[in-house]
Amino acid sequence: AAGRGKYLLRVTNANQIIRSNITGTAADACTGTSRLTAGEWYHVAATFNDTTNTIRCYVNGTLDGQNLSALLAPATSTVSLKIGVRGNDLAEPFGGQIDEAAI
Repeated sequence: AAGRGKYLLRVTNANQIIRSNITGTAADACTGTSRLTAGEWYHVAATFNDTTNTIRCYVNGTLDGQNLSALLAPATSTVSLKIGVRGNDLAEPFGGQIDEAAI
């Protein structure tokens, strides 16, 4: 659906990172295995390679999880990029600090 396609990188309720490609009706995801500790700084990153259909999640520069069969590319979206909140309605703000964000 127009305006609903996106990707995300967030911290789950289990304190793990998750990276997803979302088409508006389906999603491919990669969930990390490390449990992040409140009050600690982490470098988190994620990549999507549409040639190899791979999503990879990294914590502190180390591969933390991957999806080797991510067939969905993020759909075209009219929603603005948001950092620190959920993209479609500004709900669920990130409860920490973000430094040196880059895309």
